[in-house]
Amino acid sequence: CWVCLVALEDASGNKIADTVTIADDSQVGTDYDTSSAKKSEITKDGVTYVLSETPIKVGSASETGKVTEAEQTVTYVYIAKQKAKVVYKDLTTNTTLETQALADGKPGETITYADNAAKIEGYQAKGYELVDNGFDTVTAYDNDNSTIQETLVTFKEGTTPVDPNN
Repeated sequence: CWVCLVALEDASGNKIADTVTIADDSQVGTDYDTSSAKKSEITKDGVTYVLSETPIKVGSASETGKVTEAEQTVTYVYIAKQKAKVVYKDLTTNTTLETQALADGKPGETITYADNAAKIEGYQAKGYELVDNGFDTVTAYDNDNSTIQETLVTFKEGTTPVDPNN
């Protein structure tokens, strides 16, 4: 009987899901494939994990290979998805106009928000002048899931010129 353990860990080596045991009557030298035991996402303690760019832990058995007499362990490595938000702020009164949670993303992925241009136009229609659009610089999700990344879009209250004849 061939036995292979499939471990699911975060990048720090912490177990994030139960180990899966694959046992069957495969003969030594035949092919094996553990890909069916990996998960695309795992949620533990409110944190969502996705497979890392290098999903097999260094020193682990390969995802696919040849059955041996010894028990094998394949370890898949996951990274935590990061949280982000956009904050629209009035610098004139130093007040937050609105905060919008953004979709979670993998560390290194570019943070995007498709509705940002419409939000800016909406505030400009209300008389605000755009000071800084935090999305003008490319921002990527960081690797710190203990905080929510913030992209700041700032405005100041607009001024309307006074016509001396009115």
